[in-house]
Amino acid sequence: MKKAFTLVEVLITLGIVGVVAAITIPTLVANYKKHVLISQLKKGYSTISQALTMMYYDTGIDITFANYPNNSFVKVFQQYLLKLGYSSGSGITGIDSDNYYSSTIYKNYNNTNTGDAASLDEGQIILNDGMAIFIQNSSLAHYGLLITIDVNGIKKNPNKWGHDLFTFRMTDDGRLIPAEAPSSTFIYANQSVYCSKNSTSRANGMGCTYYAINDICPDNPNKGYWDCLP
Repeated sequence: MKKAFTLVEVLITLGIVGVVAAITIPTLVANYKKHVLISQLKKGYSTISQALTMMYYDTGIDITFANYPNNSFVKVFQQYLLKLGYSSGSGITGIDSDNYYSSTIYKNYNNTNTGDAASLDEGQIILNDGMAIFIQNSSLAHYGLLITIDVNGIKKNPNKWGHDLFTFRMTDDGRLIPAEAPSSTFIYANQSVYCSKNSTSRANGMGCTYYAINDICPDNPNKGYWDCLP
């Protein structure tokens, strides 16, 4: 005759299972979210790269700020994207009432300040999959022609620069690069200000895309980028 488990044994087993689940499930969820954001970043990078390539071959014009001064770039660029809508200025109509570059929506890298909304206000595009693309197209020395993407859409958190909001830059010779390699002389290469767990700048995070793409922790080179997010 087989011996049955006692109620106490069953309860102990269930308790152990519960403790293990409580320990492992948050880690599994965090890892899943991390891999989703990595995949979405790569997809977004590919999407804007392909659109820029098609735009260049159609127009024959190098995609630089010199050739596309203030507010002119987004009107051409948006033609090469599968989109729900776009605006060349102050927000998208016909989708909802949100201000797509409001400073209340985005936070900086370490959540110590609101995001730099001025870097998002010269063109907004919402793609069919919900991804948001923002243009900064200014002659100010620290801007030039910037393309920022919210990889999982404006409706989904964390809505922080360097977490799901990533900035790319068009160089003076028409290349798209992640902002910003530490060897660059561009302002966002200053990692201690623009991609740091210690900076309170509203633009903190705008220099994180290089580190995210290359999986380098900006504050600790011995870690990967996605394992050291503040």
